[in-house]
Amino acid sequence: MTPAIPPLSNTDTAKIAILLPLLSALKMEPINNEAVNLLLPFLCEYAIDPDNNATSREAAALCFHNMLSYANPEELHSLYSENLYTELRDKMERRLDDQLRDVMTLVAMLGSVTSARGGPCTATSSKIINLLLHLSSNQSLTPPLPPPTSNTPLLAAETFGLIVSSAPKSNLPFWKQRISFMALNHLKKNDRTVAGDIILLHVGCNLPYNALGEENLAFILKRVLCGLQQLHEDFITMALSFLLKSIAVLPKQALVQCLSADDVF
Repeated sequence: MTPAIPPLSNTDTAKIAILLPLLSALKMEPINNEAVNLLLPFLCEYAIDPDNNATSREAAALCFHNMLSYANPEELHSLYSENLYTELRDKMERRLDDQLRDVMTLVAMLGSVTSARGGPCTATSSKIINLLLHLSSNQSLTPPLPPPTSNTPLLAAETFGLIVSSAPKSNLPFWKQRISFMALNHLKKNDRTVAGDIILLHVGCNLPYNALGEENLAFILKRVLCGLQQLHEDFITMALSFLLKSIAVLPKQALVQCLSADDVF
């Protein structure tokens, strides 16, 4: 038990189970930032704890997401470094993939909000994207994490997809482009993996052609064609959607080069 949640009596647990779904449905704006900063670590821990009621955990996660926009940048950075990264390390060390997915859901929420807010939140956003890119490539991080399971890279790719496909309110029209180019730069420098191909698919499906540019679109197309037979069935529909988009916008010469590459099929 961490300081975020003191020991709860049965009555406390029952009250929380009733109040959290109500609070998540109301979507009320917080009274002040101090209240948000106090509640967010509690909601984070409650949503991750498998011993809590499933419905209440989902409600806690929704409240967590609703309140992120009102937290100050320092609190958001603390949530990542002191709460979520610690939980991530714990679940990976204990090889608890189901619970790791719950943590990653909150990481996606925090990643989308900090990416869209930009400014002083950019550092936290970049750390989250960097985490997902390294996990998807089976690369080490600082501070180090335990060895991943076989599912970890795919889960990291899915989490990146949740971030880049989200639509939080933002005054920064280019935030998706920023994190997508982080992904492109990373993946171009590293060996191809299935998880990396899935991240590229998310980039290709969520950025318009004029934002990607012909060179990047052709790079993604070639990588997807090379790895199409290895993609998980959940991503085949997305891959086909991207292929149709590429065929529609890429010049004929670029398409021919992609399709005639030695390592395609």
